[in-house]
Amino acid sequence: MYYDRTVSKCLLDELRPNGAFGFLAQLPRTWHLTDLQLRAYPGKPGCWATLYVGLTKVLDVHERNGVFRLAGKAGDRAWDPAWKEGHSADWFRNQPGVVAYVRGALGQVAERFTNEGAVQTMLCTRASQFFSVIDREAVVGFENTAARTAIYHAEQAPLMDACKAEPTSPWFKPKPFGGELDLLAADNDGRILVIEIKPASATSGIGWAPLQATFYTRLFRAWAGEAGDRCRQILESMLRQRSSLLARHGFGLDDHGRILAPSRALVRLPLEQLRDASAIQEHLDRLNAAADSDAPLAISSAKALVEATCKHVLEEMGAPYADRADVPTLARAVQTALKIQPDQIAPTAKGREAILRTLSNLRQVVSGLAELRNEYAPDRGRTRSSAGIGPRHANLAVGAAQTYCRFLLETLRDRRAAAAAQDRP
Repeated sequence: MYYDRTVSKCLLDELRPNGAFGFLAQLPRTWHLTDLQLRAYPGKPGCWATLYVGLTKVLDVHERNGVFRLAGKAGDRAWDPAWKEGHSADWFRNQPGVVAYVRGALGQVAERFTNEGAVQTMLCTRASQFFSVIDREAVVGFENTAARTAIYHAEQAPLMDACKAEPTSPWFKPKPFGGELDLLAADNDGRILVIEIKPASATSGIGWAPLQATFYTRLFRAWAGEAGDRCRQILESMLRQRSSLLARHGFGLDDHGRILAPSRALVRLPLEQLRDASAIQEHLDRLNAAADSDAPLAISSAKALVEATCKHVLEEMGAPYADRADVPTLARAVQTALKIQPDQIAPTAKGREAILRTLSNLRQVVSGLAELRNEYAPDRGRTRSSAGIGPRHANLAVGAAQTYCRFLLETLRDRRAAAAAQDRP
């Protein structure tokens, strides 16, 4: 029997924020239905990471001896067959289509696969007061089919015997057990937990769940007995890799290394109306990752989010802009295109004075963000430290950017809705 999903340092490095596939590990922070799990077989050179949406596998990133390849939905129009071939991490850095494919695939997962799956994914990152998840869809391996059959029979037989119906009593018919445990976790007292999850609608399957959990307990206990002292080393190594990866992407760790869910609400924007919102989403991901841990970077990302949103709205409206225009110039251009400049408000508009003050303040928000970024951003080659800048300043910048960008995107939506209504007969 064997079980060890510790992956290579090479794969971990490329899943970290600056890695070729770092955006995958950021998704669980920004979307509750997603989860990234690390995969490997002991004694074999390859390893991989699997991105889940609910119960659905969206993408596998395989690594072997520093060479990467992807496995996904080959029939998807956004899928590039070249990705399944072996390439370096740098090659994949220059493949923006991977991000577009993933974001498209996220929205194609059927709702029926996100009920039980949503619970699994959220328990993986947001149940730290109870336990820390080591692995999801955990599978004990065997040298061959004969060995697997023998162990399964030895562990299942007592349970099946206990479920045999009496001749005069109605009873359900036991079914064979599967090989994948929903969650393997460690609680705060160091005990190993086997967890089976059922959706609220699974009224027929819930009676079977205690038997499933008992079988998996017996199976992993048999593996632990065979692994001996290596059992603890393997599980600690797997948990350490998973925790350190999530910590790099904005999740906190307590004094015992347990994963702490982010306490701050994530920044979200109404992007569904844009033809291609991938660039804005990248800024949002970076912003959400940095806001609690890197105030200068969060301020820089807030300014970049405003700049990208202004450009996208101008492009959606067919309005020109200079590629090297600064943020205040872009803000004036987009507010003019949306007809929300102070001098575009009709003299008879109700509450005109209040509207004028608010719009003027909007421009000040944009100018203030640009000045903050110039003063404190980590990419400005500063000659002094950013002492005094902390999370509250980052939250101020993030909140201002979110408010301004949301206002632009919602105004664009309303303008389009009004135009569509006028075109209808």
